[in-house]
Amino acid sequence: MKLGLVSFLAALAAAPLAAQAAPSATRYSVTLQATVDEQTTYTQTITENEDCTSSKTGTDGRQLRVRTVRSARVSAIRGTVRVAVSGTDLGGKWSQLRRCRFEPPERLNGVCRATNVGRFVANVSFRRTAPNRVAVGAATDPRLSEEALCGLADRVQTGRWLELTVGKIAERRLRAGDPRVVATGTAQRERSIMTSGSQTLKVGQTIIVRWRLVFTRRA
Repeated sequence: MKLGLVSFLAALAAAPLAAQAAPSATRYSVTLQATVDEQTTYTQTITENEDCTSSKTGTDGRQLRVRTVRSARVSAIRGTVRVAVSGTDLGGKWSQLRRCRFEPPERLNGVCRATNVGRFVANVSFRRTAPNRVAVGAATDPRLSEEALCGLADRVQTGRWLELTVGKIAERRLRAGDPRVVATGTAQRERSIMTSGSQTLKVGQTIIVRWRLVFTRRA
């Protein structure tokens, strides 16, 4: 898969004030580390004319790494971290069968090699959603909402990464002013995309997000 992107990942709607933790007298610097593993399969049916149709299937995948380049400075469990995204397009394969009236079927196959994902920078938000719960939201960079899949000529609009990935945090330790508090979360989601017309495309994805927020007390 050639970059697309998943969910981390569009800014989250603001939560009601009643759901937010009371601000602490202690201020923290917050950093984020995360990984995103994504596997994709697709089928595409192309109607060339009344005599010829083609069907194509393919697979693709990628692994992304997310690391802080500018931390958030907060007194409550709410903020935005500036991150760098990099990783690997794992490559994939495709197979196409073309059928035309009065002609024998024609099959084509191809393989896409693994490549590096070019590093880019995005914003990732986090906020409290319930007692001792914190959510990491979608990365805002538009490059994460489209992908070039192995065997397809055009990039595919896949939508955003996970809208909301919820993990655990020890709120009491934050309010007590502990020097370092770690929050972690993991989420897996299935999603599908379908287009229609002369080129009907069905895409299925499995996305696994693992993240780690570190709150470090500021001097």
